[in-house]
Amino acid sequence: MQSQIQCPLCGGSLALNTELLLAGHSFTCANCGSCISLASGSHRTVQSAMTEFSRLKARTGEVGQAAQKAIGKG
Repeated sequence: MQSQIQCPLCGGSLALNTELLLAGHSFTCANCGSCISLASGSHRTVQSAMTEFSRLKARTGEVGQAAQKAIGKG
């Protein structure tokens, strides 16, 4: 999943891919050149958060479809 975060050093916009970040890749800030990566101890926490986010996102879509069907727009 493509994401944008703020560089912790310069505040610039930093594009990264969460799957690659979890796989151990690092990303370089185009503004200041600092290297951003995920600490090895954080992988499990971030993976768990991403899984929960994906689950909630899917559930939100299901609820929206059910609501539209209930009011006759789906």
